[in-house]
Amino acid sequence: MKRTSGFTLVELLVVIGIISALVLLGATNWVAQQQKARDARRKADLEQIRAALEMYRSAYNVHSYPYDPADLNQSYNELVTAIEGDTKYIKVIPVDPKSKNLYRYTPGVTGRTYTLSSNEMERETNPYNVYNP
Repeated sequence: MKRTSGFTLVELLVVIGIISALVLLGATNWVAQQQKARDARRKADLEQIRAALEMYRSAYNVHSYPYDPADLNQSYNELVTAIEGDTKYIKVIPVDPKSKNLYRYTPGVTGRTYTLSSNEMERETNPYNVYNP
C-alpha cells in the first residue's frame, strides 16, 4: 500500500475555519476602531469650533455669540461668518467625518450661551455636547 503525503480534507477544513474566525475577529475589531476614531474626531472638531468662538468673543470684546432668534437655522451661518471674518479664527468649519453634515450650533435664549453638538456618535449612546454656561 502506497501512502501519499498531503493534507486530509478534515485538516484543511479545520485550518480554513480557524483562519475564517481570525479574519472575522480582525474585521470587527477594525470596524470598532474606525468608529472610535470618528467619534474622537467629532469631539476634537467641536472643541476646535468652541475655541474659535472664544477667540472671536475675546478679540472683539463682545458679550454674546452669533444668535438670530427668528431663524435658528441661520445661526450656523452666522457662526461661520463670525469666526471666518477678517481675522481667521478657524481655517475651515469642520464637518462630520462620516456623513459630512455640519455640527449643530444652538445659541442660548439670550445669545450669551450656546451648545455645540454631534448627534452622530457611533460608539457612544448619547450625543456629544459642548456647552458654554
